[in-house]
Amino acid sequence: MVDKKPVTRTSEPLVYKKSRPTPFIRLVVLGAIALVGASFLFLFRDLIDEGFLLALLGILSMAGVFFLFALAIGLVEFSSNRKQDDIGGAFLNSHLDGICIANEENTIVYANRAYGDIIGMRDVIDLQTPENVLSKHDDAANALYRLANSAQKSVDADEEFRLPTSLNGHDSKPHWYRASVHSMVGPARDTLQVWRITDVSNDRDTQEQYFLELQKAIDHLDRSPVGFFSSNADGRVQYLNATMAEWLGIDLSSFSPGGMTIEDLLSSEGLQLLNAVQAEPGTSRTAIIDLDLAKPNGESLPVQLIHRVQTHSDGQAGQMRTIAINRAEGDAASHDLRSAEVRFTRFFNSTPMAIAALDGSGRILRTNASFTGLFGTHADGDIASQRVKFDELIHERDRDRFEKAFEAARQNQADIEPFDTARPDEAGSEERHIRIFVNAVATISGVEGDEQADEAAIVYTMDMTEQKALEAQMAQSQKMQAVGQL
Repeated sequence: MVDKKPVTRTSEPLVYKKSRPTPFIRLVVLGAIALVGASFLFLFRDLIDEGFLLALLGILSMAGVFFLFALAIGLVEFSSNRKQDDIGGAFLNSHLDGICIANEENTIVYANRAYGDIIGMRDVIDLQTPENVLSKHDDAANALYRLANSAQKSVDADEEFRLPTSLNGHDSKPHWYRASVHSMVGPARDTLQVWRITDVSNDRDTQEQYFLELQKAIDHLDRSPVGFFSSNADGRVQYLNATMAEWLGIDLSSFSPGGMTIEDLLSSEGLQLLNAVQAEPGTSRTAIIDLDLAKPNGESLPVQLIHRVQTHSDGQAGQMRTIAINRAEGDAASHDLRSAEVRFTRFFNSTPMAIAALDGSGRILRTNASFTGLFGTHADGDIASQRVKFDELIHERDRDRFEKAFEAARQNQADIEPFDTARPDEAGSEERHIRIFVNAVATISGVEGDEQADEAAIVYTMDMTEQKALEAQMAQSQKMQAVGQL
């Protein structure tokens, strides 16, 4: 790798009118004073005694000695040394942006070489202020008007404008410029206007190219063969691609981010399955769910969702991104198998009875939508990692009965007696009464797959809370009736 030496730009300013006297004027004034003094001594030499002359020579000698000491210690410097140490002036002179400083009479007091290059004027005689230069271009009229008003009010402002050609006339392509004005107080306590003009055409070209690439990426996503939508933590859809909108019959021209919720896209059972997918704080989780999308006309569309949720480190829910695969499309060869799978998934998720498949240790393998609605989303949050055992979701007093029923199912026994139990609801105050049916899973070698062989039992659960409340109400009524008869 070859090291490149840094390039240093050094140039003299195009215009620099100093407010203080130049060295030439100072020399002329000093010569005039010396000439007047010499003439005075020559004309009145007879009236001046030697004592006065000696005193004058002594004063001049002392002044000379003081000047030499001041020069030696750096108290007095030559103007050339000060010019070499002018870092700010060197910075402005070598700046790539065109900088022009004008006084209250709109006269240029400073302009660097870059300003002349940008406006196309290299001679000092032809140099004009930014107001005069930009006033010749109609496309910059509005920007110049706002900048001029800001300059009169001593308010800093900047504007960007587009011209059909470059300001210097060397390029016929459109150019973008950024002009700014800044008010400052000069060395003579007068108000100066600092104008800065920058050619930002390359930045604009980069931005436009980036925008075009972004539009292409969005178009690829919109025209992909799968549907896609993104929603925030509140369940409001922020983005919907064209494929998904075409499936659901949604007009994208009328779609606004946040104007639609996930509830508008899914059925109640599908919404329960989607809400059941939870991630640990600071992590994300991806789940594959088969369900039906709900069209605005009431029709359903069977799809397979690849749903990804994200949770921030503080536990707050993040963005949700979902890919939808249309299960109603495909070739004829796999249509029957796919239709059967769709029908089974629809039946499995729409049944009002909560269903869960358990492995040999009693851990939950998979559930349907009713199970999530009955036991809450906290149960499904750990299903992917197989950390939830079914007996943790029921009352402690009935866990022995479940162990007996589950052991019977593992031994492939039939006619396992169901039992009633209770569990606290989401608020933790009231109890929900449920009836549990445990059935064995018969394993047939060569027919059922490995995933099916992992299932040891199927648990069916019915919500009996309303029935128990009705039975208690009927029992109370009978008691009151008996008391009334007595």
